Amino acid sequence: MTSISQNLRYLPHTIDTRYHALLTYRNGASVNFICRRYKVSKASLMRWNKHFDGTKESLRDKSHRPLKPHPKAHTMQELTWIQNCIRRNPTATLIEIFYKLKTKKGYDRQPCALFHVLRKLGFFKENLKNMMDEASRERLIFPFKEQSSHSTVLFVKTAIKHFGYKPQIIQTDNGVEFTPFKETKQVHPLDILCQQLGIEHKCIRPRTPRHNGKVERSYRNDNRRFYRHLKFYSYDDLVKQMKR
Repeated sequence: MTSISQNLRYLPHTIDTRYHALLTYRNGASVNFICRRYKVSKASLMRWNKHFDGTKESLRDKSHRPLKPHPKAHTMQELTWIQNCIRRNPTATLIEIFYKLKTKKGYDRQPCALFHVLRKLGFFKENLKNMMDEASRERLIFPFKEQSSHSTVLFVKTAIKHFGYKPQIIQTDNGVEFTPFKETKQVHPLDILCQQLGIEHKCIRPRTPRHNGKVERSYRNDNRRFYRHLKFYSYDDLVKQMKR
């Protein structure tokens, strides 16, 4: 019986696997044989066969973005109300913005819906980077104005200077700030830095988070002890308070 390793079991099937599985299927092999041979499901095989036109490009994953907006999505008028309200009240909280929209504009949605649309508009950006030592659990947290590969490289250099040594391995998730989103010949800036410093860069298994529980737990503890009591008025003020 053919066995596959734990790391390969949950990886997305490669283009070559899909291509050869469909060629075997269209040459007359049974579905059960193909599923056993290539370790794929019948549903996946039928879905690939529907889009297969004889080329490997037709087997690449397409965008999952819906073609039409959701029937209950915010209208352009509501988005204009929200943007104007924030522009006129830059220091207002979420509830204050919601109350102003509800009383002055007749905004009839829930506060959670307003929060989600504000995240999509970019008003709540995830720009805290966290570096944790696996052995000692010592951490370095630093805020950035943007979530990009440039800020990642800068943060790694800052972490090495803070800890006083270079790690053997750096493990990250599969975000675009750590690794290329699609297959490309260009080398990611983080990988270039790791090669220059002699550090091995590992990404966690796609769609199967590993070791993220430690990071998420640290974020939760920080929020309970620190972030929910923190009030800052600018990026420089945030950096100053986090260094205390």
